[in-house]
Amino acid sequence: MGRFLIGLLVGAATGAAVVYFAAPRSGNMQRKQLKSLWDGAVEAARDASSMRTQELWAEYHARIGGKN
Repeated sequence: MGRFLIGLLVGAATGAAVVYFAAPRSGNMQRKQLKSLWDGAVEAARDASSMRTQELWAEYHARIGGKN
């Protein structure tokens, strides 16, 4: 799972760099688009982190509950 997240982040960063440098737009438009792309990636990472945290807590509670 960790390698997947690392790959996802590297892929997102690479894609963002390609879009930033290859797009034929003004600097202001490029910055706005890159910020939007970055914000989306950050939100996706937060969602994935939150989901994984919930999974780990559920597993923890299941293990603790099974011992009592």
